[in-house]
Amino acid sequence: MTNGAPTPTRQRSKERNHFLAGVLDGALSHDGHGFPGQVEYRWEGREDDGTVYAVIYDRYEDTHLDCVHCGRTVDDLTWNNDGTMTWTIDGVSACGDGVHEPQHVYVVTLDTIARGLGIIRNAVLADFREGDEAVRVLANATTGERLGVHPDIRRAIMLMDRTNGDEGDTDVFGYLAILECAIFGQVVYS
Repeated sequence: MTNGAPTPTRQRSKERNHFLAGVLDGALSHDGHGFPGQVEYRWEGREDDGTVYAVIYDRYEDTHLDCVHCGRTVDDLTWNNDGTMTWTIDGVSACGDGVHEPQHVYVVTLDTIARGLGIIRNAVLADFREGDEAVRVLANATTGERLGVHPDIRRAIMLMDRTNGDEGDTDVFGYLAILECAIFGQVVYS
């Protein structure tokens, strides 16, 4: 836990931290495109030490901030000293069935973004069926699921990844693909 934020699990160079933070910012600065809604986002002054993070929810899920136990919508988030979060409803952190826990909420750190880049980097070609046709597309090397990233977008992302953003370029859809691969293991929405 660092200043009320998750602690990075790896040491990275400042250059790498800045690149990963830029990818996260690109995914969250989506102007209405994509799934993530923000609960909390901490960027300023955190790029150098890698403690940039966001707590996001899936805007496409109707129950995104409803407690899995009582069904009521959580309204506040507090970080605990041990790195866990406490969610409250009207200032109360527990309901009859346990501690409030919202659905479809994700903590995204630079480690998360690095995981998404790794999934895209390690993708393999695989055969899938589209109707009566066999197609060969990128798949998650671990799960075998269709990745949903076009090869041209993957090439641009990989160039950015290798050069920490000095070369290559992508748009919001590329940034969202990285985030979705990190969270879901594949592109689900963008």
